[in-house]
Formats: sequence, structure tokens, C-alpha cells
Amino acid sequence: MRPEKLSREGTPANPRYYEGPVDVQGDVQQHYRFFAYETEEGFVAGAEATLTFTIDRPAKEVWPYYQDFNSWQPHHHYSAPMIDLYSRADRDLGTETFALGPKPDDLGPARYQVLKVIPERLIVFYQPIPKNGMDPHIPGRVSVSPGFMVFMLNEHGGKTIANIYMDHAFQTRGMTEAEALQFWRGENVVPEWVRKWRDDFIPTLKRLLYERAV
Repeated sequence: MRPEKLSREGTPANPRYYEGPVDVQGDVQQHYRFFAYETEEGFVAGAEATLTFTIDRPAKEVWPYYQDFNSWQPHHHYSAPMIDLYSRADRDLGTETFALGPKPDDLGPARYQVLKVIPERLIVFYQPIPKNGMDPHIPGRVSVSPGFMVFMLNEHGGKTIANIYMDHAFQTRGMTEAEALQFWRGENVVPEWVRKWRDDFIPTLKRLLYERAV
């Protein structure tokens, strides 16, 4: 028997979605949208991003740079490369964590947990719910996971297609849905994400690959 299709909007399984920026520059494609749904503790508002771009190199050459975010994400500093943060020989979900901050000596507490790393193919990590219920980067009380991220590499014909999914969210009782979503729409949040991926992060990664000694 086929399951009944969910029809009620505004639930965790069927959020209300609102279209956000779409940015296409050559092979770099970005698509953003906003979402909201209700819970007993208040409603959740967030933003998600999907990105894809192509690197004219095989995955084995892309991977050493791709997994080390410090090498290609200017003004973002990570406490360790991703390959050093997953050591599960049994292939179970990982438990190691890392910090991220604006300066190498100002990373703050570890806020991200690495769930899986498959060399040359996949990186998955997320943000556990903060024990104190607060995250300095987003408003309101954080009673849900603040974020989930997937970084993939797919090689075809000697070229590598990178696919990235990211989302961030918070839960609130003190804002209207429109006010909470406006936080994500604000020029220093999603519009800035669009700019830094298009102008800073992806060009830096490509430059590392294309300009390195063969």
C-alpha cells in the first residue's frame, strides 16, 4: 500500500518553502531557498543552499585541496582538515568535532561534528543542538540543529563535478515567520553566501588546482 502523500504545509516533513537567490556564473550554479515549519516549541526558520561547479581535474587531484577547507575558503579558519576528523575504521558515524572562526586564534568552541568522510567522494558534517541553547551566529533560541552540510565529488571523463548542500536554521517564539525569514534574507547572510562562494571560495579552489605545478 502506498503511503498517503503529505498535504499539510508547515510541518518538519513538509516545510513551507520560499524561493531565494539563483546565481549562475559559467559552470558555477547556486540555488537558495528559505523554509519554515511549526513545532511545539515554536516555529523553525532557515535557509538552504545547493551549489554545483566543475573542475577540469580528476577527483584524486581535487580531493587533497577540497577536504582542507582552510586552503580555499578565505577568511574562514577551521581547526583541522576534514580528513583528520574522521577515523572510523568500522565506517560508522563519526564523533570528532571541529571549530570554525574568523581568525586562526579566534575559533571559539567546537560546534561541528563530522559524520562521514569518504576519500575523493564525500564529506558530511552537522551542528549538534547547543547544550546552552544558544549560537552566537544566529538569533533566537537554538532548540534544533543549527546546520547540516554535504560536500560531494563526482568524477566523469577526467573532470570532477562538485555538489554541495548546506542548511542553517533556528527556532523562535519571539519573532513572526516573516521576521525570522528576513534574518536569512538580510544582505549579510544569504546574499553574502552567494557572493563569497562565487567570488572567493570556488575561484580560490580552482586556482589552486589549475596553477599548481603539474
